Amino acid sequence: MCGQNVVPPGLSNVVQIAAGAVHSLGLVDAGPSVMRAPLINPLFGTNGFTVSLQGRSGHVYVLLYKDHLSEPAWTSLPLIAGAPWAIQLQDPTAPKTQRFYRVSKW
Repeated sequence: MCGQNVVPPGLSNVVQIAAGAVHSLGLVDAGPSVMRAPLINPLFGTNGFTVSLQGRSGHVYVLLYKDHLSEPAWTSLPLIAGAPWAIQLQDPTAPKTQRFYRVSKW
């Protein structure tokens, strides 16, 4: 079976799901700072987890994660400056177990 396409218990406000051979993604609407944009080519590989999205100049983007939904806060990865083309966000520390991601922009 390729990826899980069911929203896990404890996860709410899911607005989009994507699943592949070794990953499952749920885009969560948690307020105004979480993006509502299509994520391009989510991939888990030897360099960790990467995802692309259409950027915009003048904005800053960040990939955040939680290992468990019960954790009180999201862990922020390095900020990425926006550009008028697709930008890539990466988590080089992604484990081979479940991790929850979201993207924020300013």
